[in-house]
Amino acid sequence: MDKAANQRLSFDQKEENIDPNAPLLIDATLPILYPNQKERVRELASRWIELMKSLGVSIVLTQSEEVFKPGSLEGLDEALFSDFKKVFKEPLKGEYSQVIFRNHDGCATGLALAWLEMGGEKVVSSFGGVGSLPALEEIRMALHVNGALPLTQQGHPLRHLKELFEYLSATKIDDFKAVTGRGIFALESGVHVDGLLKEPSLYEPFAPEVVGARRYLSLGLHSGHKALLLKCDCLELPTSPNVLKGLLKKVKEKALALGRGLTDSEFEILYSTVKGGRKAAPKKPEQSAKIDPPSAEKGPAQGAGQGDRPLH
Repeated sequence: MDKAANQRLSFDQKEENIDPNAPLLIDATLPILYPNQKERVRELASRWIELMKSLGVSIVLTQSEEVFKPGSLEGLDEALFSDFKKVFKEPLKGEYSQVIFRNHDGCATGLALAWLEMGGEKVVSSFGGVGSLPALEEIRMALHVNGALPLTQQGHPLRHLKELFEYLSATKIDDFKAVTGRGIFALESGVHVDGLLKEPSLYEPFAPEVVGARRYLSLGLHSGHKALLLKCDCLELPTSPNVLKGLLKKVKEKALALGRGLTDSEFEILYSTVKGGRKAAPKKPEQSAKIDPPSAEKGPAQGAGQGDRPLH
């Protein structure tokens, strides 16, 4: 690591031992972000550690030099190109301070999960995979889904960690990022919407509430009359066969022009042009590029866009 990255963070503890009986996960997010965001990391490090505790992460590193410390096991990324079980067999017998997979080939998270499933531990990860490490939130959710480490506190730790990470890193997480993306529970096809409402487990590996998100209906090119009816019902907009026919055409045209699904406010504007007599939703002002510190207070669940209503 470069000289700046090796600066010590001035915290009282180097590690935060959380649950010795759980699969041992190590979070290295803070020391990776520190060189470029010193003030923000110092300001909110305690909050980050608190949220990691509630998520069940075993160790939170707070010292830059602890990320790649002596005694770490590296070099197992070759398992991606061979029989990973054979590659992992001998290392699993050894004693290491921690195990590091690098994301040079885009598979660090998968390799880390394979290591854990074979009985390994001490995997170094980071939120969002920052620093070319396995994505901590994806590993944590996989352990929840397979029953190895169920989440005891649903929703808010992951949602608040996402908000806090965006502030600390001065970046925005992609809408379709696994686990934390705000768009991963967006639905467009009316047929799939109908099926999901009847049996969610056939369509989703975990419920949106587990990560503090919610489903929402995004109308677009693949939407049909059923999806349109559901959206109008959610927004309490009266419909008729003629309105639905004209509205569906407008929705598809708008979605094609935008290259994405429509927000609720965009849909209501289209509705007003087809239905007539209903006041169009006012255009929302553009958001400032400034990223404000996340609030510790419980806010609206992630998932829907601003003004979008959840689909139950």
